Amino acid sequence: MERMRRRGFTLIELMIVISIIAVLASLVVVGITKAKQRANEVEVTSAISALETALKQYDAEKGILPGFDDPASPFTNSLPKILAVLIGDGARTPYLEVSESKIFVEKEGVEKGFRQANQQEMYDPKVNKYILDPWGESFIARENRSKTKKEPWMKKPHFIDIYSKGPNREDETAQGKAAGESDDVGNWR
Repeated sequence: MERMRRRGFTLIELMIVISIIAVLASLVVVGITKAKQRANEVEVTSAISALETALKQYDAEKGILPGFDDPASPFTNSLPKILAVLIGDGARTPYLEVSESKIFVEKEGVEKGFRQANQQEMYDPKVNKYILDPWGESFIARENRSKTKKEPWMKKPHFIDIYSKGPNREDETAQGKAAGESDDVGNWR
């Protein structure tokens, strides 16, 4: 009687299959990471565009930009003043319609960071409100037009700089880095 021989995978064949699977998995991970990064950039650009459009409309109607009385400093963030004006108090039509889930306030106490605003805080002009980028940092806005001395860190010296610190969460715009040296995403691109 002839013995039936059962043939399985050799160790080399198994290692080749595992290597092919590992290469394919790494390609998928790289693709997903790039797609996520691109989606974050699109989200940031869209938010900046909405803010800029609302500010242009406000400026056209009022002839002044919110944050004009803030000091000329690369570290000043006029976003809370801007949002207070653009969102309004709920009694009138806002310049910027934004979902409550997108508005944040600073956490109280020793814990740093932001929490989602509640209904009352959303329309209270005295409460500092923020919009966060996909990396959990507040967008930054600086009114530059009213400043008599135009500084090198002003990207839009005759309007408002609106930007995100980008994935590295460092304010490279305030540090004066050029666009190619920075991952900050702003309304100057």
